[in-house]
Amino acid sequence: MEIRQLAKNEAGLFQELIDLFGTEFEMDPFPSPDIAQLRVLLQKDHFLVFVAMKEGSVIGGLTVYRLDGYYTGKPAAYIYDLAVKNEFQGQGIGKQLMAFTREFCREERYEEMFVQADGDDENAIHFYRRTRPDGEESAVHFTYRL
Repeated sequence: MEIRQLAKNEAGLFQELIDLFGTEFEMDPFPSPDIAQLRVLLQKDHFLVFVAMKEGSVIGGLTVYRLDGYYTGKPAAYIYDLAVKNEFQGQGIGKQLMAFTREFCREERYEEMFVQADGDDENAIHFYRRTRPDGEESAVHFTYRL
């Protein structure tokens, strides 16, 4: 198993990860994005994708938005989605993805990385607590549909 950042020209592997998200997040019906949209997103400097690969296939991954900071001038990493294929869960792959991303952010001189989990998603909360974060906060999330 290998963990790595996707290159800007690997939209096909990004599509595999998006399909994995759809399955693991039980998104039915699944609004699969157009490959051209994924190509454009991969070109953006503020968007990163890290994947766990086994035998040429994506078995897990996460997406990150870089938020440029204005207090310190250092960016923050917002982990947007993380999933591992069901048959590979419980093998430490999610924790390895988090550790890889954390090291990447440290090397790139990010100030912090953060992720949110829904208050009723006990599996996600338990998982992120096991990744040994430096802190945990409760927040209320407000959404404005446009």
